[in-house]
Amino acid sequence: MVSPIASKVSLTLSPAQWKTIQSLIYATAQQQTDAHLTDRAKRVVEQIESAKQEASRQGTAQVVFTMVPSGWRSLQAFLRPRDALLKRDALKDQKEKVIRLIQTVIDAARQRVIVTTGDLQQPYEIIGPVYFQVSNKGILSSDLDVLSQRYQAEINEMRTREQIGKARVDWSFLYGEFSVGQSRFERAFFVAVQELKKRALLLDADAIVCMRQDIDLDTNAFQFFYLQIYGTAIRLSSS
Repeated sequence: MVSPIASKVSLTLSPAQWKTIQSLIYATAQQQTDAHLTDRAKRVVEQIESAKQEASRQGTAQVVFTMVPSGWRSLQAFLRPRDALLKRDALKDQKEKVIRLIQTVIDAARQRVIVTTGDLQQPYEIIGPVYFQVSNKGILSSDLDVLSQRYQAEINEMRTREQIGKARVDWSFLYGEFSVGQSRFERAFFVAVQELKKRALLLDADAIVCMRQDIDLDTNAFQFFYLQIYGTAIRLSSS
């Protein structure tokens, strides 16, 4: 079960798997000194328990638990071992598995974020602007290389599904889910759109409207470029 909108991120697991996650949250809470974080963790455990009880009442074998993207990000940060705990946390490996599992559903939500250069003909709430910049020159160049590697698996998968060819750009996907080409600039554009989506998810948004880009070329060497991309993050209305 997957919500069609990006601001609702669902994870479906068996009751036993959820029980393990609840135990990990409780164990992590015992390591915390921040009462606010501990209280939030306990609320998540209670919400998971409610979802388990609802699944039991309906007689379903799987439990669907839904939170906004920022809630899942907070849970990842809460579970991730840090500093001194990193070496002596006996549950580190289990926590990392859960963190990766959560990342999978967050990545799936990113793919559902709508990006358009125009507007949407349906009711929505404006959240605020989102922005990203990247370049193939200077310190931003290394950032581009790292991000290109991070998204390489998605690019390869799209090639496998024949949604892009070996040496062409499928412009029908330019401002939607996909936009990939072979040049460094085209890779930068794809990366920038994905990073813009990630920033929208941090605001629990469903879409980005009125997306714009600004491209500056180095006047001394035209092989260098600076790309800035921005838009307005929105949340779709239920009415």
